Amino acid sequence: MRLRDLDITLGSLSPGSANAISDVPGVRVGHVDVVEGGLSTGITLVVPYGDGARRRVFAGRWSVDGGDGMTGLGVTEDFGVIATPVMLAPVAAVGRVYDGLIAHGQGMDPELWPPVVVGVDDSGANPPELVHRLVREEHLYIALTAAGGATGTGEGSTGIGLGLSGFGVRGGVGTASRRAESNLPAHDSAYTVGALVAVNGGEPGNLSVDGFPVGASLDVEPLRADLPRSLAAVVVTDAPLIPRQLDHLASRAAVGLARVGLFDASTRDGIVLALSTTGLNDTALPESPATRPVSLVGEGGLPPLYAAAAQACEEAVLNGLLQAVPLPDRGAVAFGSAAPRQSGHLSRTLPIGGWPQEVRRFQSARRRRGG
Repeated sequence: MRLRDLDITLGSLSPGSANAISDVPGVRVGHVDVVEGGLSTGITLVVPYGDGARRRVFAGRWSVDGGDGMTGLGVTEDFGVIATPVMLAPVAAVGRVYDGLIAHGQGMDPELWPPVVVGVDDSGANPPELVHRLVREEHLYIALTAAGGATGTGEGSTGIGLGLSGFGVRGGVGTASRRAESNLPAHDSAYTVGALVAVNGGEPGNLSVDGFPVGASLDVEPLRADLPRSLAAVVVTDAPLIPRQLDHLASRAAVGLARVGLFDASTRDGIVLALSTTGLNDTALPESPATRPVSLVGEGGLPPLYAAAAQACEEAVLNGLLQAVPLPDRGAVAFGSAAPRQSGHLSRTLPIGGWPQEVRRFQSARRRRGG
């Protein structure tokens, strides 16, 4: 079940055909679940370019903690580009996933590296020692293969979403998209902005749906103090944007995360990575050309894209919560010197109850007031 299955829409912009990050042409998503030895985690990757393409894409970011949970950040900021899949992996497996991407890229243009791996803290469900031991490079290759033929994307309790908790219930991976009309004479259709969010953290009482305080009426236990408040999002657009503009797009995407309540005062670390698939055109160019063509949207065309990023992220969070499925309580999971991890919070999903009707009434009343 997704948010629109409850007859609830967010914002004034229309979604793409699948209402997913894969609505952006060429973007693919892959997941792999790692469920063994008491572990419930996984890896999610976003490929921001088409099959077999040898190309770089412009990148920007917004972060809570300076982005220290992401590899390749220095190169990304120095050059403003990435050219590898974006990996979302448990924090304790970032090094192994990074090594796997290096091995996967052997023989490629060295300018395409280093890899981009974003660490998401799922230690509320999985002891880091166990993650480090059981998440292997072969899992990365499975995710890469899954993305190779994908035309859509999974949601909820899959990939990195398998071990996440949000708002005191099951978290997960969510996605959504928006179409933003262009005012450029040379572009006669709308640009697409897609988002994929790892829903992790958020106080139960702060959950909001289009401004309605759903969390205030939920019968959910308060978030345990030891649970991670670590979020990550990837935003991709086919609008031609340069790195500075993508920094701004990422910060506007964070507005959507704040509106829904995922990004709040308790958030300890998090990052939004924003990518443009069309800003830099280095396909079919001679080796190491002295110059490369660059396109960008004028400043007047940015506000619709900013709105699209915020709305897509807001809906992606709710889709991730609604698509999550209960994970049977494993009881206490211990490994080596790791403290036991109680997984009771992973066995509860977001209760539906009567809040969808309340949200629809709230939206109807706001429309009557002209809001």
